[in-house]
Amino acid sequence: MLHTSSCLVAALLVATGLRAADAPAPVPLEKALQAITLPAGFKATLFAGEPDLVQPLAMTTDTRGRLWVIECLSYPNWTTNKTGSDRISIYEDSNGDGRFDKKTVFFEKGRNLSGIALGYGGVFVCSLPELLFIPDRNFDDKPDAEPEVLLDGILAASTTFSTTPPGALTAGFTAAMAFSAIPSSGSLARKRSNGFP
Repeated sequence: MLHTSSCLVAALLVATGLRAADAPAPVPLEKALQAITLPAGFKATLFAGEPDLVQPLAMTTDTRGRLWVIECLSYPNWTTNKTGSDRISIYEDSNGDGRFDKKTVFFEKGRNLSGIALGYGGVFVCSLPELLFIPDRNFDDKPDAEPEVLLDGILAASTTFSTTPPGALTAGFTAAMAFSAIPSSGSLARKRSNGFP
């Protein structure tokens, strides 16, 4: 069904002559903000935008009201390298004006980052094909150690994390998991069929 729908959409686009070059230019951030329709009594502000924030793919907030964002520079070209250039950035509004005024890069060697959750003294990150934990037990916004692989073999294209109910970390994946290898005694099985190292 999905294949048929995709072919139908592609056929309609070809039949109408619509091309990517015909798409309207992106709206500048300030104009986009003015174009938002809100209910009476509501106000929208631009907290962060390009060039300060690039390719945001997932985000969460911490107990201090800061926004943690995965900037997925590898998307849409997922990498099979062990390290990459994706990063986790923290945006903070210290003066309460509704716009960030401090950006801290927490981690900048990520690959295929697509999900984030905070808890247990660190950051849980989906770094396809792995679920990682990056410890920050002293909460200084700097990793205490290299990321620890908690789960291996995630073949999902997109992930979401939730900490509901409180104290539980659940993950939703839009695709399947296969050959998940759980580390034991510091070693990790490396048998995969998906091309990732």
